[in-house]
Amino acid sequence: MKSILVATILFFSLKAAAQKTEVVNNTKTRAALFTKTLLWIEKNWGDPAKVIESKDETTGMILVKAGLKSTPKTDGFSVKGQTLTEVTMIVENGKATINFAHTIFKWNAGTIWHLEDNNGSAQQEKWKADVVKEINELLTSYKADLQAN
Repeated sequence: MKSILVATILFFSLKAAAQKTEVVNNTKTRAALFTKTLLWIEKNWGDPAKVIESKDETTGMILVKAGLKSTPKTDGFSVKGQTLTEVTMIVENGKATINFAHTIFKWNAGTIWHLEDNNGSAQQEKWKADVVKEINELLTSYKADLQAN
């Protein structure tokens, strides 16, 4: 009961912070979707143990904190730093919800850009467009992997 309450609270708090959320309808069981989700995480980020912050098979929830490939560029070269995001996946019988939130770029010098920031910088706007494109590609990949046998 406690895990269901925690999952419900987390789900509603994610709605408030969501940058991109997709619901994937599927005929597979929760267990099958959970397994496919873990395989998708491994395919995209390598060792799941390094990126999974928490997982609960009972509620079907997995929280991933991982990097994205998108980085700002100066004169065509990537700047030093890393794009980070949180991905929450909740699987149920016949349905999977994937949510990207709290996406940031952390410069090596300590400055942090948030995907929601609107400072008007051309460099930041290009980075944001690249991040949104990468997130959309990950969503497409996730949907395809869930549908595969």
